[in-house]
Amino acid sequence: MGTHTYPVGASANVTAIPAVNWAFVNWTGDVSTVADVNSANTTVTMNNDYTITANFVRVAWNLTTSVSGSGAVTPSVGSHTYAVGEVVSITATPVSGWQFSNWTGDVSTIANANSASTTITMNDDYAITANFTEIPVSGSGGGGGGGGGGGATTPVSDVMAGNTFVYPVTARSVDQKVTISIPKGTTAEIGTGRFNAISVLVQRDLPESVQSWGVYLKAVGVIYNVQPDGVSFDPPIDLTIKYDSHDEGSIPADVDKKDLVIGTYDMGLGRWVLLESTVDPENNSVSAKISHFSLYVIMARTAPASFAISDLAIVPEEATVGENVTISVMAANTGDLSGSYTLDLKVDGGLTQTKEITLGGNRQETVSFSVIAGEAGRHIVGIGDLEGEYQVIVPRTPAHFTIGSLSISPGDAEIGETITISVSVTNTGETDGTYEAILKINGEVIDTRRITLAGGSSDNIAFTTSDNEPGTYAVDVNGLVGSFVVREETPTVVEPTSNQMEALPVPGEDDSQAARSVNWWLIGGIVAVMLAIAGITFRLKRQKPFSDR
Repeated sequence: MGTHTYPVGASANVTAIPAVNWAFVNWTGDVSTVADVNSANTTVTMNNDYTITANFVRVAWNLTTSVSGSGAVTPSVGSHTYAVGEVVSITATPVSGWQFSNWTGDVSTIANANSASTTITMNDDYAITANFTEIPVSGSGGGGGGGGGGGATTPVSDVMAGNTFVYPVTARSVDQKVTISIPKGTTAEIGTGRFNAISVLVQRDLPESVQSWGVYLKAVGVIYNVQPDGVSFDPPIDLTIKYDSHDEGSIPADVDKKDLVIGTYDMGLGRWVLLESTVDPENNSVSAKISHFSLYVIMARTAPASFAISDLAIVPEEATVGENVTISVMAANTGDLSGSYTLDLKVDGGLTQTKEITLGGNRQETVSFSVIAGEAGRHIVGIGDLEGEYQVIVPRTPAHFTIGSLSISPGDAEIGETITISVSVTNTGETDGTYEAILKINGEVIDTRRITLAGGSSDNIAFTTSDNEPGTYAVDVNGLVGSFVVREETPTVVEPTSNQMEALPVPGEDDSQAARSVNWWLIGGIVAVMLAIAGITFRLKRQKPFSDR
C-alpha cells in the first residue's frame, strides 16, 4: 500500500494477499491498463498516474469454545473455522455427577442457549462457553484447610501443549461470581503434581487462623478456594470476583465500594495479603492479577478516618491593602472509613475562619480560605500545625506626569539656524512610568519623544528644528505654547579701517608723493560700497508709493 514510482510505460507487478478468513475479489479504480482485474497476481502498464484498490471479502469466521465445570464440548475446546453464514452444530456433554447448565458468551445466533445440543450461525467471530454444574454438592478440602462447598471444574489438559496454553481458557465458579481468565501463550509451572483441570470451590469451614483477617480488614461475601495448589503462572492471570446485594450487606456503611480489594491467604506468611485491585462499580466486581492458586475473597479495609494536612499555600505573599489573600492546605483522610474534620484558620494568633469537611477513606482535597489584606505589615497565618506569612503594603500611587518650563532658543533665528525647544517633565506619582511629548509647529506634528521616569523624578525633553522660510512659527508641546521668528539675512556694510584711511592723500602734500601713496584697490572698494548704499536708498524710495496704497 502507498505510492510507488515507475518509469513511463513500465509494467508493474501487483499482488493482492488476503488475510486469514478473507478472499480476493477484484481490482478497482484506475484499472484501464490492469492486465486482469480479477486476478490477485497481475500487472499494470504505467502510462499515467494510477490509483487502484484490491478488494477482499470475508469468507470464514472463528468459533472458540470453552468449558466451565466438568464436561466436554463439540467442537472441542479451542478455535475452529467455518464458512460465513454456516450453521454449526454444538453439543455439551457433562461428565458423571455433573449436568449441563447453559451456553454463555456470544450467544446471539445460538438457536437455544439452554439446550446441550443446538446450533450456532456463523455471522461473526464468536466465543462461547458450555457451563456445567455439579450434582449433588459435595464437600472437598481446599487450600488453607477446612471443608469446601460445591465447586466447578474446568478441564485444561486439551488446551495445553506441555506447560503452555495454546488456547485461552475461562474458568468460573458454580455461582458464576468468580471468573479466571488465562490468555493464550500463558505458561503454567506445575511442580510435582498434575494439572488437568481448574477447580473453583466455595470454602466454608476455615481454620481459626485463616479466619483472622487482621486489623481493620473485613471479608465481603464468601471465600473461594482455587485449585490445584502449587500451580503458578507466567505472566500472571486475571481473577474477577463479583458481589451482589446480599454481599453488600457485609460492606461497612462508611466504606466506599471503590476501595474494595481482593485478598489472598499467604501460607508462608500465615496471614491475608491484599492484592492491587481494580473495582468496576457498574458490574459490581473486583479484579486482580494472580500468579498462583490459593484462597481468595473480596475485602473491605476498615481503618477509621484519620486526617492530615499539608502543603500550606498563600497567594499572593505580598498584597496591597484591600486585596484578597487566599490561604489553602491539602487535607487528606488516610483512613479507610469516611469521616469529618474541622479546619481553623488563624491570622496573627486570632481565629478568623472555620471550615468542616467530610472525606471518604483514602481521599484528599484542597481546602481554601479567603481574607482581605488589612493593616499594612507582616501577618502570620496558621492552619493546624502549619504556619506561613504574608506582607501587606500600602499601594503606591501610579505614575502621573506634569510638564512646564517651555524653552525656545533662539527665539529670533536666521534661515537654516538650529532652534532648540525643550520642556521639563516631572513624574509626581510613586511608580515608574513613561511619558510621551509631542512637538507641533504651526499645528503640524514634527517630532515625538518618550521618557521613562521613576516616581518623584524630573528630566528635560529637548527637540531641535530649523526652517528655510522667514516668518513667525507657533510652537505647541503637549499644550505648552510659544513661538519663534525666522528672519532674512541683512546685507553687510564694510567700513574702511584706520589703516585704509591713513592711505588716503592729504591735501598740501606733494602731488607726486601723494600719487605714490594712493591705494587704488581701497578707493575702488569704498566707491563700490557707496554705490550699493545709493542703490538701496533709491529702491526704497521707489517702493514707497505701494505702501501708500
